[in-house]
Amino acid sequence: MVEYVDIEIANKGTSYLKHYFYDPNYADIQTGVQEVAVKWDPDPPTSPTITDALCRATEDSVFLSWVLGEDDNSGLKETRVYRNDLNDFETAKIISCVQSPNDNYSDNSKAYFDSSVAPLVAGKTYYYFLTSVDVAGNESDPDSIQLTLPKLGFGSFVNFFDNSSFERAVSSFPERWTGTAEYLTAGGCHGDSYVKVNSSLTIISHEIFVLEGEDYVISAYAMGASGLLQITASFYDDNRSLVSGDPYSFPTISASWARIEKTFTAPAGAKYCTITFYASTSTKISVDAVQFELGTTASEYYETRAMTANRLIAGEIKAQHIDVADLSALQATIGNFDIEENQITSQTDGAGLIIDSETPKIALNDGTRERVAMGKSGDDWGFRATDADGNVVFEAGFDTDTPYMYAYADSHDIELELMKMSFQHVSWAQFAVFDALDDESKRLDPDPSTYPAVVDKSELTNGGDDTASRLFGFVSKIYEDITTIEGGTSTSVGTNFLTDTSKNWFTDEVRNLTLVDSSSNEFNIDSCTSDTLTVAGTPAAGVYHLKDDNPQYMLAFCTFLDSTNGGYGYVKMEVSFDNRANWMTILDTESSIDRTQGTVQIANSGTDYAVRLTLKNDASGNGAKVYRFLVATDPSPWRF
Repeated sequence: MVEYVDIEIANKGTSYLKHYFYDPNYADIQTGVQEVAVKWDPDPPTSPTITDALCRATEDSVFLSWVLGEDDNSGLKETRVYRNDLNDFETAKIISCVQSPNDNYSDNSKAYFDSSVAPLVAGKTYYYFLTSVDVAGNESDPDSIQLTLPKLGFGSFVNFFDNSSFERAVSSFPERWTGTAEYLTAGGCHGDSYVKVNSSLTIISHEIFVLEGEDYVISAYAMGASGLLQITASFYDDNRSLVSGDPYSFPTISASWARIEKTFTAPAGAKYCTITFYASTSTKISVDAVQFELGTTASEYYETRAMTANRLIAGEIKAQHIDVADLSALQATIGNFDIEENQITSQTDGAGLIIDSETPKIALNDGTRERVAMGKSGDDWGFRATDADGNVVFEAGFDTDTPYMYAYADSHDIELELMKMSFQHVSWAQFAVFDALDDESKRLDPDPSTYPAVVDKSELTNGGDDTASRLFGFVSKIYEDITTIEGGTSTSVGTNFLTDTSKNWFTDEVRNLTLVDSSSNEFNIDSCTSDTLTVAGTPAAGVYHLKDDNPQYMLAFCTFLDSTNGGYGYVKMEVSFDNRANWMTILDTESSIDRTQGTVQIANSGTDYAVRLTLKNDASGNGAKVYRFLVATDPSPWRF
């Protein structure tokens, strides 16, 4: 008996190692044959293909999606994700190795594959490179994408100041300021309150976290004597030791309220910054509406003057704000509010608000029964709403440690309220549309869908058509020219100005918008008074309008019932900003895509906006339902 080893080598792919025994007395008999397959793979896989339309950036995260590369030999192992501040793959750092068959990645971590990679920074541009790696270790060429994180909203970096001047003070400065400046409660540029500073009266901000090497712009409204107002941006290191703090004098201060701004660069080693306003002489200078932002260009200032009378103190109600020893006097002051031990009750004819700290619970009743309650029952915390007959229509919470949520018949109004609650963190939006689907007034007529979905009793459904896997559509009407802010007819025009005496703008309210005159000529608005726009050039007289830039971001909400939350079928929501030429997918439950309730960068931005909903029956013909949807463009968050 003779032992043999035979190797069959392929040019690539699978080679074979055979081990067998051979008896020379029987030439045609082999015994004990063993065969081992050996993978030999000298070729790299194909590159992944980044799906640009599905990639997005928020203020502190990036979502990447791609089509996997292919490898016919050893097989695909992973997709490597690289990131760089520069458009240079060679110096990019690996931040993740995503195992196949996964095809997406969220970059929102504070710790990375490479410890030298820094966390994401709002306002910065990043370059991502994706490669495919096979089991043999071969790596493909990269595919790349460039994404810019949006700047933080008004108010701005790490919730600096309050985006409403000095309105949130009680009797002196707001919590984010200290100093000796004179605090006034009437005559401010935005709202009633403002401060006055001079050489001995100063105002100093709290510490603001900064990144060395980054630019920051400080803006404010000021009024007073020319050439006297000064500002110092003091930068400190980790030990709170001063790194730099050179003063800057504003060369021109108007005798009336006007916007000023100054850009500073955080020096090497800087971690924190404080801002000081003062004047070079004893002459007092008025200061209001201060903003501090990442970048070199200040955002438009949006006042919240209408909230002045009812504003909460920096987003909180504190015990020391109420100090009345005589309870009856307090009740007389508040009127229908009864303050008792462990409970505050606001009731008229039995209906109102109850805050019970002993239960604890916050409840609303309609004079007959409790309608809405949020609080604790035993070991459970949750939210419950009932109809006028006492039937529970919606509840959600934690049953011991298990979360739950139930929506009962006719509970869509409650879902709407929850949507509104989610939307409350938006203080301003360029444009927004909401459809409760209780009629077809916001639907395109005729709807171009092959099988139009049916609007019935605040629901969008398949109308009883139980054809398996059939698609039913709803296309909204087209909201045209959403960037137009307002218009009017000029009363006079001339070199570098247009006046409309019917207007009552506050100072620089429409600065940086675009003026379109009666001849369709466009001018950037450099500044404005109560009735006059300052531009570069001579506008034509007559009808004009003001427009904003095309929207860059959107925020969407949708309430629905399908196979992902206890119902049937699937729901898809798409938005177009270029008159339906291109559609962005915001929600697709069949493909596990959900970009609702978060800021999404708009692709193919334009001025004519529409929404498309698609309902898909499941294989048994059962369909999904949609109850409400809402889309807002260029939303800005409240910041306290």
